[in-house]
Amino acid sequence: MAKINILLIVILSISLLGCTGTDFVDDLTVEPKIELAQTQIALKPGDATMVMADYFDEFGRKQTVQFQYISSNTQAVAVDQQGKITAVNSGRAVIEISYQGVIAVPLNVNVVSGASDAAIVEIASPKTT
Repeated sequence: MAKINILLIVILSISLLGCTGTDFVDDLTVEPKIELAQTQIALKPGDATMVMADYFDEFGRKQTVQFQYISSNTQAVAVDQQGKITAVNSGRAVIEISYQGVIAVPLNVNVVSGASDAAIVEIASPKTT
C-alpha cells in the first residue's frame, strides 16, 4: 500500500511540474480588408461625393486609418487624400483605395454630362470563396 501511495505522489508531482510555465493561446486571425459602401458611382461634372470605406485589421476589428486614394483618370475624376471624389469631365475612372498594402475592390466612377448620356454599368455575380 505504501508503494502505491509513493507512486501516486510521484505521478502527481510530475503532473504538477508539467503544468508550470506560461500557456499561449493564439488569437484567431484573418486577412486585413477594406470594405466599400459601394463599388459604382455615377456623377455629373462638378458633383462631388466622399468614399465610404472601412478597414478591418487581422483580428477583424474595425480601425480608423488614413487610406491612400488614386484615380486612374484624373481628366475625368479627381480624388483627394481625404476620399473626396470630384467629377471633372465626362468619362470613367477607377479609384484605388489602399492602406499598408491592403487594396479594396475597385471603385468605378462614371461621369456623365446629361440625362441622355449612358453610364457604364458592370453587372457581375458576387465572388464566393
